[in-house]
Amino acid sequence: MPLCNWYCGRAKKVAENHKVSFKTHRITTKEQAQNAQMFWTIFGLFYNGKFIKYEIMSPHNFDKLLLNLQLEQC
Repeated sequence: MPLCNWYCGRAKKVAENHKVSFKTHRITTKEQAQNAQMFWTIFGLFYNGKFIKYEIMSPHNFDKLLLNLQLEQC
């Protein structure tokens, strides 16, 4: 999972810049994967408990997404 770890580390920095809480949940067992909130368990993005997308995003795209989500809440 080194690739996911790299992206998660960058995403966390972007989230911190937006003052957004960022949590990762590493799935390590078959049972965890079967009970996950999503079909594909490689990467899922949730915002305020709402599913957003299955996509590993570049830091730039994640920054734009967070900006748009925050603007929608205003």
